[in-house]
Amino acid sequence: MKRPVVAILLVAMAVWGGIRLGGFLSPEPAFIPADNLRDAMQERMTDVLRLHESLVEGKPLERKPFAAFAGLPHSEFVDDVSEYQDFFRVFDELYEGIFTAPDPRLQFNVVMQSCVACHQTVCPGPLRSMNRLILPLD
Repeated sequence: MKRPVVAILLVAMAVWGGIRLGGFLSPEPAFIPADNLRDAMQERMTDVLRLHESLVEGKPLERKPFAAFAGLPHSEFVDDVSEYQDFFRVFDELYEGIFTAPDPRLQFNVVMQSCVACHQTVCPGPLRSMNRLILPLD
């Protein structure tokens, strides 16, 4: 009577292990860039939180692909983004600079201050959350 139970448990563990192992061996899903400014901002905010955690903990920074803000269509709060394209290009360059800057913490703060400045004048955005992400510099 015990052998069937043990056999069932072994099979169940093998199946579960295969599913778990399959998840580790599966390639990451293909990157699909955001097609509007709102979704791109949401993606970037999620990444900013990830980068902030890495910087606070002293971990290496990992670059992830993103749609550039420049060229994306309107958002909920900005109907015509054409006048902001130059700012978006500069922001995209500043953001990429986090990964190559001699002091990534300082560059991260420049990016966050850039976010705050834009959101104070153009779109309400999550100002309180952005201000909390500015890192103290030693």
